[in-house]
Amino acid sequence: NDKQPVLTLDESPKQLIESTHFIGRDGKKYQDSIYTRHGVRDIYMAFEPLAAKRYCFVEENHNRFTWVKIVSQLLDTTYKDCEKITLVEDNLSAHKPSAFYEVYEPIKAKAYLDRIEFVFTPPHG
Repeated sequence: NDKQPVLTLDESPKQLIESTHFIGRDGKKYQDSIYTRHGVRDIYMAFEPLAAKRYCFVEENHNRFTWVKIVSQLLDTTYKDCEKITLVEDNLSAHKPSAFYEVYEPIKAKAYLDRIEFVFTPPHG
């Protein structure tokens, strides 16, 4: 149903590394086993399996405020014409609907939450 799509959302931290290359005396380019670390970013992947659509976001962290930002962005852009989305997620501590009230005024937070049906996967599923 285009007006009530089912989405999954998950995040994963990824280390940002840069390979070290150097030019040898023979003029060839070599890669060293040493690398330069450039911190960590979190990749958020939203997937609508029944429509074969996916959306990727790269963020600084995976706290509740970032989670609200991602879900809000999906509702405001890609799914702005949908009545309600079903959002399937794991039980990460950041996935708390109450966080919408920490980010937005109560009326706006409730408007977002009224458009989401949350389905949390079992803790040890």
